[in-house]
Amino acid sequence: MKSFGIFLIFAITSLLAYTALGHDQRRSWAEVRVGSELEFRPYAFLDENGQPAGFSIDLIKAVANSMDLKLRISSASWDSVWNGLLEGRIDVLPIVAKLPERTRLVHFSVPHTETFDAFFVREGAPVLNSISMAEGKQIVVMRSDAAHHELLERHFIGKLITVNTIPEGLSLIAAGKYDAFLCPKLIGTMVIKEHGIKRLIAGPPIADYKRVFSFAVKNDDTELLEKLNQGLLIVKTNGEYDRIYSKWLTADDPWRKYQKFFFPALAILLLAIGVVTFWILTLQLLVRKRTRELAYKNEMLLSAHRELEQKVVERTSELKQANVNISRINAELNAYAHTVAHDLKGPLSSIILASDMLLRMLKQPLNEKTLSYLQKSVEKIELGAKSAAHFVDEVLALAEAGQAPREISLIDISSMVTRILSERAAVIESKNIQVTRTPEGLGFVFASQAHMYQIFANLIDNAIRYSDPQAPHIQIQYTKGDSAGFHQYLIKDNGMGISPDVLEHIFLPFYKAKSSGHGLGLATVHKIAGLYGGAITAFNDQGAAFRLELRDFTAGTTTSGSPD
Repeated sequence: MKSFGIFLIFAITSLLAYTALGHDQRRSWAEVRVGSELEFRPYAFLDENGQPAGFSIDLIKAVANSMDLKLRISSASWDSVWNGLLEGRIDVLPIVAKLPERTRLVHFSVPHTETFDAFFVREGAPVLNSISMAEGKQIVVMRSDAAHHELLERHFIGKLITVNTIPEGLSLIAAGKYDAFLCPKLIGTMVIKEHGIKRLIAGPPIADYKRVFSFAVKNDDTELLEKLNQGLLIVKTNGEYDRIYSKWLTADDPWRKYQKFFFPALAILLLAIGVVTFWILTLQLLVRKRTRELAYKNEMLLSAHRELEQKVVERTSELKQANVNISRINAELNAYAHTVAHDLKGPLSSIILASDMLLRMLKQPLNEKTLSYLQKSVEKIELGAKSAAHFVDEVLALAEAGQAPREISLIDISSMVTRILSERAAVIESKNIQVTRTPEGLGFVFASQAHMYQIFANLIDNAIRYSDPQAPHIQIQYTKGDSAGFHQYLIKDNGMGISPDVLEHIFLPFYKAKSSGHGLGLATVHKIAGLYGGAITAFNDQGAAFRLELRDFTAGTTTSGSPD
């Protein structure tokens, strides 16, 4: 009632001021140009026929009809219609939030609606209750909207991202691009429902400020402003405003529809409840004393029964899981033990046979033939020892690959690949292998130096080993993902490729696609990639190809999104 009284006084004052104007001072009303927004439901939007619709459109039409004004309504983005008003291409905007900085640019009518803003965030993100809680975050707002102006006026500390429409801003938050979108809670909720936007929640209405909507006209158009104020008074008093409000602003609020029936129904309900309560209490006094003890004992028994059942289920599940893990671990240990014994038996047998030969040769006279045998025996012993040591190193590398790195630094993958190729220069030159890399570089990764060396050395060694012997060619390509800390590499050769029956087993420890190697290199790569939140996949693309996906060790555990 207080706000309506203020509205009435303001409108009567405007009416008297307009009446006091001489004929020559009054404007010639051919047509009033109205600017409307494209997507500001339920206040302003384009309907299915492409025509302006919404609460503000019906309200300005009702006001114009009461004051015998002709309207020409056009729709555009909020930024466009706002600038159109400031530049004189538009005479009036029917739905504008009155802000202190805007009063210096345009004139406002008396208020016709109020609404409250809220921050919309992605599900699982912290709810923002105030503007101060949003400090330091990336906040999306509609360009030149009240929220945009309000944050600028407050010298908001954080990053502002502007969009043209509310659906565009809400979609960015749903996609996880930024922290929150600030807009009227009612409008945002209706847009989410209308456009089927998922995974968003709205915080409570923020207490920092509210939007008071009015008509806005050019600063020098006082006559039009007076007509609009008078028209608002007319539609408020003749009931047209209530009809328009009910049509647009209570459609999604069943409580507002039935509010007028509430108090009579409440009185009847309270009376009925009083009578029934008295009757029930009388009966309860007679029954309660006799049933309380039985109910208590029954509840205790049920509670004990439920607890026992729950403990049995939990213990059974734990035992089943433990049995499964023990069986899996035993199977893996048996397989590892068998493979290690088998792979070490070869070089150790070679060392034993060469040692026996060496002992027998030492008993013979030293001549040229004996020295030659001695030389070959020593070489076999050295070769077998190196093979056994290399196998032990590979087993240790596989065991350590699943452990979190102790030292993390920014690794220049281009420099590391250059180093690996340089160490293999003799083999590459002898085979006349052509190596091509992404010209822009291979990126930088926060990771362990040892882990990255193991990955790229193993993949490059595979490519060298299996490239086409006639015209060998190795490609090393790099692609940076959309989010910070995501990297994708492709290492491929032009050899015979990988047979389909090998592809599904190629990353298993000790699995040997061919006779060479111990089957640990690719298993080590697979384990390290998983440690960094990534993956390694193999496929055929005119040769064998390996796609490696990695995330920075720090980015995968503490941060997400763009660093700026």
